Amino acid sequence: MEKFTVEEEQIKEVIISARILEEYLWGDYNGEWNIEEWRRMFRKRIQKIDDIDVNNPHAIIEMRKRLMQNAALSVALMKILDTKGIPVKECDIPSNLPQYAEEKRVNMRKIIIAGSAKFYQEALELKKELEKMNYSVIDYPKNINVNIETEYKEAYESFYENLNKADDLILLNLDKNGIEGYIGYESFAELSNLVVKKIQDNNNHMIYIYKMPSKEVGCYDEIKHFLELGYIKLYK
Repeated sequence: MEKFTVEEEQIKEVIISARILEEYLWGDYNGEWNIEEWRRMFRKRIQKIDDIDVNNPHAIIEMRKRLMQNAALSVALMKILDTKGIPVKECDIPSNLPQYAEEKRVNMRKIIIAGSAKFYQEALELKKELEKMNYSVIDYPKNINVNIETEYKEAYESFYENLNKADDLILLNLDKNGIEGYIGYESFAELSNLVVKKIQDNNNHMIYIYKMPSKEVGCYDEIKHFLELGYIKLYK
């Protein structure tokens, strides 16, 4: 009998564990849910993964837990797909995850949080605040290593791709290096990019800055003019 590699053994153990877990957690309901409820469960776990602070000492444990839940869900749904096909019938069981309904997400405005990666913790808090206001936050400052060229390049390109999809933008210009309402060159470029589109396309992009910058900020005059012309607004 052919032996598994170490990696294959680990994968096998994960699948077996996931199978046991899914039976324990959802065994009585697996066959009753329709595809929309399955989607909601996956959306919830992806959101939980997205919210993990990688600098938290328990981040690895939390990530393993969420990945195991996703693995368990995947095993359960694959079994249903193989035996019954896609479950499209109406579900008699009330949804346990109404906040993850697709209908709600369709009506959400897509917003980006721009700003220095130094403020990634504050960006996570703002992200939660915006989501409570029914926004879909599609990008925000993350704790990346700017010294790793590929990591920085991917984050930079991804941000501008999402900027093209965004309805709104908020620039999280907190105090930095002793300067109130600091706005760096990159952040100003991101904000200006959306301002130009707003002018050219005459669309309803809402563009906010978190607070009024100090006169020490290099783009202070431009920000002041944007505010006076109504292109941008103060968030609070």
